[in-house]
Amino acid sequence: MTEKQLKILIVDDEPEVTRSIAAYLERIGYEPRGLNDPDQFMDTFLEFKPDLIILDIIMPKVDGVELCRSVRRLPLYCPIIMLTSKGDVVDKIVGLEVGADDYVPKPFSLRELEARIKAVLRRQILQAKALDSAAAANLLQHGNITMDLKNRILKIGKKKIELTPKEFELMRLFLSNPGRAFSREDLLEKVWGDNYRGYHRTIDSHINRLRAKVESNPEHPEIVVTVWGVGYKFNEDYQPKT
Repeated sequence: MTEKQLKILIVDDEPEVTRSIAAYLERIGYEPRGLNDPDQFMDTFLEFKPDLIILDIIMPKVDGVELCRSVRRLPLYCPIIMLTSKGDVVDKIVGLEVGADDYVPKPFSLRELEARIKAVLRRQILQAKALDSAAAANLLQHGNITMDLKNRILKIGKKKIELTPKEFELMRLFLSNPGRAFSREDLLEKVWGDNYRGYHRTIDSHINRLRAKVESNPEHPEIVVTVWGVGYKFNEDYQPKT
């Protein structure tokens, strides 16, 4: 699929907002669709099958946070850019916690939105290519980091890193989603399971132990980094030192 064929679903209760964004995106080669009634979101999403969603946080009936959660419950991953109130850090944090890939504060320029869309889609395409190319060999790779999923082996350069089962699953999740921020709640659910009733700070202890094994300097991590106010992510810009 070329960039000009990519579908973008724009969800905002203000018709003038969806119209202006859709007109701009169509002009630069995307296939946009505007939606003003959040009650119709899931039907529209399943029918339109967008490659990216632009989603306003503040809407009547159902807000963007709940719609984002509903998309993240689905098996296929669709990138989401959330529109937030200008300078509202709470909106940003909430959006990232529920699985948004990026956020754009209102008011914004359409050129800025275009740049954010391209960045998110580029990252998604690169991740998909990396996973596809490694799938046959059950490998995940980034820089000098290699995970052999079949034999459950992690190597950084030529050094084999011994991980506990939970540390391995955390690293696999991070490495499978470079640049995506995971909240502690996300990590508990995805690694420990829905039935786990432990404390969120359990994650911090495991992250600290993981960093002690994979980072050259755990006090200044470069691989598994903190996203302040949200949780943790694999640093998509990580490059091994030569």
